[in-house]
Amino acid sequence: MIDVIEEFWSYNCHVEVYDPWADFNEVKEEYGIELLREKKDLSTYDAIVAAVAHREFEELELDQYSKDGATVIYDIKGALPKDKVDARL
Repeated sequence: MIDVIEEFWSYNCHVEVYDPWADFNEVKEEYGIELLREKKDLSTYDAIVAAVAHREFEELELDQYSKDGATVIYDIKGALPKDKVDARL
């Protein structure tokens, strides 16, 4: 996941990371990343990258974001249904 974040940073992208299973302090200390403490409204993002396959992410209602064409949804782990994402690895 850190490789993906660093690549976005190399393009001067603003990146926010939400992972409810990660240890906030450990991630901050190891990578210098301040995790979001709670999910935000996904409609505020230009892109959503699913980089972990947590069950709670599978339950997201992504149709409202991907169909309007305003938000790109990319699934690195292949955990989300193909018809819900724009691309996957």
